[in-house]
Amino acid sequence: MNIKKDILFVFLFTLLITVLANMDIMLVKNLSSSEMTGYYSVLSLLGRILLWVNMAIVSVVLPEVYANGRDGSFINRNILFKAYGLIFLTSCAVVLIYYFFPGIVISLLFGEQYLVFQNELWFFAILAFVLSLLQLEANFAYAQHNFNVCYMLLATFLTMIGAIYLSHATIRQMVLSIILSFGLGYLCILVVNLSNTKKQFLNRKTNL
Repeated sequence: MNIKKDILFVFLFTLLITVLANMDIMLVKNLSSSEMTGYYSVLSLLGRILLWVNMAIVSVVLPEVYANGRDGSFINRNILFKAYGLIFLTSCAVVLIYYFFPGIVISLLFGEQYLVFQNELWFFAILAFVLSLLQLEANFAYAQHNFNVCYMLLATFLTMIGAIYLSHATIRQMVLSIILSFGLGYLCILVVNLSNTKKQFLNRKTNL
């Protein structure tokens, strides 16, 4: 086992997960006006409420996944299905609230001066939902010691930068660009994880 290499990949994984969750505001700040950045920051913060709830769900599931990955035993994706179900239900509830009652939510938490872009709020809930799924599958890959996930997270980050750079005229354009970037990253990691799970299952059957 190459300890230095593992430490490097652990550092990169943690860094990329953190950057993906927080870099959008910095990019918006550099590409948009200060007023637009202020509105975006408020909407993003409301979206992060859903992300924090979903990450709490993920943190409950991951210890068992990490334990199986450390022991080298077969990791059953049924463990993640429960997390998927809870994340989906929670996200649907928040998306509906943000879609039908954005004005109430924004007014109660930040005041009426931020109601200008209230119709964009539910997009940030979708963004948080997609990012939650991305982080769930990324952590699943990490638990299996598949550090190639770092390259996919880096590709997702670069895609996000390019997408925002090409489409940043409005808040909706920016958030949709990020959703698309995270969605592509999620699908790539999901495909890799499903492939690895299938290989594990076949190897397990072969060894029986």
